[in-house]
Amino acid sequence: MPAAGLMPLSKLENLEYDEWEKMIDTNLKGTLYGIGAVLPYFKAQKSGHVINVSSVAGHQVHAGSAVYSATKFAVRTLSEGLRQEVKPYNIRTTIISPGTVETELTEHINDPEVKNNQKKCIKLLFHRMR
Repeated sequence: MPAAGLMPLSKLENLEYDEWEKMIDTNLKGTLYGIGAVLPYFKAQKSGHVINVSSVAGHQVHAGSAVYSATKFAVRTLSEGLRQEVKPYNIRTTIISPGTVETELTEHINDPEVKNNQKKCIKLLFHRMR
């Protein structure tokens, strides 16, 4: 299943309602619709493997990531519920929670302070890896 995600991080006080809607639609509803697309087939064949992408942000919340983290925590919760429900059908589930990686996602952050903090975090992470 392809993975899609949005991460326009911002502080809640910025009231970025459109960004909240887009993150919920993509990160959570997209996962739900993906499950809904494959589940009937997996049940019929009595096997399958659903792999959902969460994030370390679904485990740890930082200032400016509340909504993003909430969507990724919801993916974890949804995946656990799915795991419990599909046992009788021999369907496996996996949740992948990658940490900070350098991608185009940071380019969608409109809050300058949050964007700067995210870029510093990425630089620090890659500096430690060298």
